[in-house]
Amino acid sequence: MGETPPWERAASASPKRALRAVPSGRATLARATPALPPAKREQVIALLAEGKLGRNAVARASGISGSTVSRIAADVGHDFARATQTAAASAARSADQRADRRRLADRLVVEAEADLDRRPRLDPADTRAAADLARSSAALVRAAVDLDRLELDRARSEREAAVNSGSDLDLYLTHLAGGEAAS
Repeated sequence: MGETPPWERAASASPKRALRAVPSGRATLARATPALPPAKREQVIALLAEGKLGRNAVARASGISGSTVSRIAADVGHDFARATQTAAASAARSADQRADRRRLADRLVVEAEADLDRRPRLDPADTRAAADLARSSAALVRAAVDLDRLELDRARSEREAAVNSGSDLDLYLTHLAGGEAAS
């Protein structure tokens, strides 16, 4: 008779080993992973249903691997893509940064004005102090102008992106944000 096939020999030799097909088409032996207890699976499904945790956080909370969480998520139709949440968070952060830049530009202008107010109090003979004050004022004004220019460039880019996307909602939001695109 013939020789016993390797998968039968391996299966009888160790109950922890199982036959696994690999992309090359040949059979290899690999450790069989223990089945996930139903209670653990239900815990993962409950965490996914809450929608508050990402894949890695669910894996840590349930004590299983991220790939197992992904497999369970795919089985129940859960999608980890948070494009809408990410877009809203990005828009909020962008608005905060815009407001921060505006406040900074305003502070720079106030500081430049304060420099100009100090100028008459300088000793006329102290040309170095006058030159330092002039350079300081000029640097502050340049920084404020650069921030304004940056804000204008960003607003222009956002308007162009909204117009190019063709989304009425984007156009309307751009208009509400102070842009010119409203139809």
